[in-house]
Amino acid sequence: MNLEMLDNLFPCERADGWDQWGRIHDAVLEAVDINLTAAQCKKVFLMLPREEQGLAISWGLFDTVFGDEVFTWAKENKYKIEELVSIG
Repeated sequence: MNLEMLDNLFPCERADGWDQWGRIHDAVLEAVDINLTAAQCKKVFLMLPREEQGLAISWGLFDTVFGDEVFTWAKENKYKIEELVSIG
């Protein structure tokens, strides 16, 4: 999956993208205290295992189980998120 496919799967109505990516932002912020932009949230989504991506595709980005999985993944992969933030 790439960013273009992601935009087609989860189209945003708001220009800033927060109508779709807020749940990832909140889960990461709560798990590892890193404040992501909407663009960085998309990149985090692409870093998630396929199973977690599938949850979001099936149930939506604001699904509770998906959010819990993002939280757990972020706790276990803080270094990946830090690297993402450091390179933009």
